[in-house]
Amino acid sequence: MPRINVKGVIIGGLLAGLIINIGESILNIPVLGAQLEVYTVQGYAKKRVPVANLPTRLRRMQGVRFGA
Repeated sequence: MPRINVKGVIIGGLLAGLIINIGESILNIPVLGAQLEVYTVQGYAKKRVPVANLPTRLRRMQGVRFGA
């Protein structure tokens, strides 16, 4: 059975992460920058889902039951 090239896996993962970060920067700054600015100025970014209430909200959205 051939061995996994650990060095290649690590380098590949780091390179993939770098490419994703560059792509997200290109998308978020020049393409969606104005829309994101309006979003944050209007206060939508401050309306976050409380972590304690997250299972209830997920259950309502997906019809999934957590626990018993």
